[in-house]
Amino acid sequence: MTNRKQGDARAMISEAHIGGNIVRHLGATLPAISLADEPYIYRALALDANEECMFEDLRAWTLIIIDGGGTLRCSTGSQHTTCGMDEVLNGNGPGLHLRADAHMTVLLAGVTDTADAGAPRLDVSPRSACTFVEKPWGNETWLNGRHPAFAFKRIVINAGHRTSLQYHELKRETNLLLAGQARLHYKSTDCELRAVTDQDVAATDLASIAVVDVWPFTLHRIEAVSAITLYEVSTPHLDDVIRVSDDTKRADGLIADEHRRNATHQPAGSTAS
Repeated sequence: MTNRKQGDARAMISEAHIGGNIVRHLGATLPAISLADEPYIYRALALDANEECMFEDLRAWTLIIIDGGGTLRCSTGSQHTTCGMDEVLNGNGPGLHLRADAHMTVLLAGVTDTADAGAPRLDVSPRSACTFVEKPWGNETWLNGRHPAFAFKRIVINAGHRTSLQYHELKRETNLLLAGQARLHYKSTDCELRAVTDQDVAATDLASIAVVDVWPFTLHRIEAVSAITLYEVSTPHLDDVIRVSDDTKRADGLIADEHRRNATHQPAGSTAS
């Protein structure tokens, strides 16, 4: 799907299975690596100036530049555009061709098969125009909105705060911890998910850069030891949240009030990785 440099670096990465979650420690620098291959594609790309790569099998995608300068030239079919540091590219078509005009690090998410792709398109917009949702623990930026095939979010958790202790029935997700120190809480005993107590939960520390893969019916909670930034790619089941415990006693599912009370646009200056 990509050139050799942007291939799979997982052989060099340490991996651990923790309470059903798969944790990979990538080291202090994000390598060019395949973060997920199914049911969605998730790649970290390290591109040099004038370097090109082709994703022939992609049919729908979202990408952002998280480090470096310059612009990224993007094309699919007869469509062509450029994407800059503070922008997001959403599109679909018969494959995606990229060419960097400077050294940069790119996060790319997408799918190889979707009946909802439609005609080829490349839509570039400011990241400040993405849906921004404030949470009791921080905030989320929905980089591709409510896409029918996959979701891509930037998640910020404030120091000393944590997500719900939760699991999903359908949603599969891959979380890239790009900045900060975190703690993963997980189920450490053989008990029913809904019957979990504090005695059934253990925790392990995570240092950036790390990846946490979460499958359905896997208990998990992310706590921010310091302020952290995550980039999450998942299946599109964004309402599928069963909260076993929540510090603000939120119910299961999407919290409609969080979306009603938040502006569509995120605050200025919030696009940095």
